[in-house]
Amino acid sequence: MLCMSAIRIGISSFFAATLLAFAFGCAPPRPIEVTRVATSTVDGGRRPSQLDTARGRGRVVCGAATSAQVLHDFDREFCRATAAALFDDATSVEIRHFDPTSLLGALHNGQIDLAFGSGATLGDGLAAAAPHVFDGLGVMTQVRGASSITELNGLGVCVAAQDEAPLRTGLVSLPVRPVISVQADFQAALSKYVDGQCVAVAGVRSSLADARAELADPHRHVVLATAFSPVPRAPLVAAGDPRWLNVVNAAVYATIEAEELGITSASISGNPASVDPRARLFLGHDAGLGRSLGLSADWAVRVIRNVGNYGEIYNRILG
Repeated sequence: MLCMSAIRIGISSFFAATLLAFAFGCAPPRPIEVTRVATSTVDGGRRPSQLDTARGRGRVVCGAATSAQVLHDFDREFCRATAAALFDDATSVEIRHFDPTSLLGALHNGQIDLAFGSGATLGDGLAAAAPHVFDGLGVMTQVRGASSITELNGLGVCVAAQDEAPLRTGLVSLPVRPVISVQADFQAALSKYVDGQCVAVAGVRSSLADARAELADPHRHVVLATAFSPVPRAPLVAAGDPRWLNVVNAAVYATIEAEELGITSASISGNPASVDPRARLFLGHDAGLGRSLGLSADWAVRVIRNVGNYGEIYNRILG
């Protein structure tokens, strides 16, 4: 009964749930899964936990497919949060850039510790930590005066192959039937749109916003309000490495818990005498959680001191 109570507490009380689980010999609370998690161990059990690898090299290595997009800046904050939990130094990170087709392979073979993506990008041998932001499929058009996707009836909409199904599903309930042109990936769909071969392009809304900002005349293009299929975006790790997955999860949860507790990067040092049990656990006054994660007792304090709570991160990057 105690084990089940611990697991049911939820995200905002992850700290309490984890402590109860370890204290009573239960399995720790199960991480949030964006999609399937392969059951194989890391490299068939021949590779050490990425937690030990990152600690040994003294930095966290995160992979990125591009260095320019705003959402990727948001992703990097959670790479920095993970580094802060380990080293009390959010600058102890290295960003390695990969072609989008090779990024997840680099994660799977241990070249990098973390990547970021959605359920659509998660393949066998990879696992997703807690989502750190929700996005959704949207449509950008250069049709003058258009404010709704219903104004695109009979017109060409380019879309990446991986986004075709959610786009078609979303359109079923709407009184519009555009001509859908499927392309290999988002960049190919965007190129067709820019060349005028489609009057609209579908894609993840944050990617559309980034692409719009890079166009020659952004004001000619509008990202329509309609959004389909909300997509959780999360840190990705190699499957079969629960120690590392728990640490990455904890870094994400720490930012959320701090915001709920009203703890900020400015106030984190001024809470040493808190009597709130949740706050005391979060601040590392009650031993156990850090040890169970393989981290110092003040790991959550390190995260907030270095990168801030979730609201601070969001406002700094996306607000």
